[in-house]
Amino acid sequence: LDDDNSVGAYIGETLKALGLQTTLTQRVDAALLAAQQTRFDVIVVDLVLKDSESGNQFIRSLRTSNGPSAKAHLIAVSGYNDPVRRQ
Repeated sequence: LDDDNSVGAYIGETLKALGLQTTLTQRVDAALLAAQQTRFDVIVVDLVLKDSESGNQFIRSLRTSNGPSAKAHLIAVSGYNDPVRRQ
């Protein structure tokens, strides 16, 4: 789950080069739908998303679901660049 298509594509291509299958989504609702339809072993989640969405929101919804990926391992990432938050 990454709202930046170029970052998501980069992560996806890197994982594919390691022989892994990947699915890229850019919105929380699409990621939750994919997690309900597919059993993922690992999910990479961008914590800071556009609009009013967040990776934390996705994680909470995923963990409380009964879907096949509810207990998947998670890797949380963020490329958010805000000088105020770095202090």
